[in-house]
Amino acid sequence: MQSRCPDDYDSIQSSIDNQIAMNSNSRHMDYVVYRIIRKDGTIRWVDDYGHFATLPGYGDVYYVFIGDITETKLAKEETERANTLAIALEEAEQANVAKSAFLSNMSHEIRTPITAILGMNEMIQREAEDSAILDYSENIRKAGVSLLGIISDILDFSKIETGKMELQCEKYAPDALIRDLYNLIRFRAEAKGLTLHFEIDSEIPKELYRRRNPHKADNNEYSH
Repeated sequence: MQSRCPDDYDSIQSSIDNQIAMNSNSRHMDYVVYRIIRKDGTIRWVDDYGHFATLPGYGDVYYVFIGDITETKLAKEETERANTLAIALEEAEQANVAKSAFLSNMSHEIRTPITAILGMNEMIQREAEDSAILDYSENIRKAGVSLLGIISDILDFSKIETGKMELQCEKYAPDALIRDLYNLIRFRAEAKGLTLHFEIDSEIPKELYRRRNPHKADNNEYSH
């Protein structure tokens, strides 16, 4: 024993009602796809070809041809899912390519003026004799180098997403990192009338390990 799936009742009844409403001379073969529920609770998909006809001695008769299309329908749905997934994957890959191109172009556009600034700053360092100017110039150099490092890090994010990032362990000096950090932010603190004071735990090791991209130029002072 089997019954129709309740969710499909409306579409089945609508198809039958349309057939009944037609003039007997204009009725066509009706086609509906719906689910049936078997006695064991399993659901099967069927296609239903139905037609109203007027038979002598019987009047209007509705006869139906039903076939099980479960395997065919499931195979079609699986193919559609695979095609949808393939399209989504291709779109994602295209988006990654576009993003990588954008980051590369952005990197070039930002690097160019920073490199020019660092070049002019290097001339100041070579020719200036005033210690205060040299101190300012050194901070400019460190800030510029840090910006170049940030740009490289942004590009590294896209490499991580595509699985192309390579990392290796190397030593660096925490005290040099902290010193550079202090030099980068002390002028901003002074401009706001703040006193910048670092307290460094004496237990911090003199050397630590970090992971970095071996193919990227090392712009960080604290890595030396």
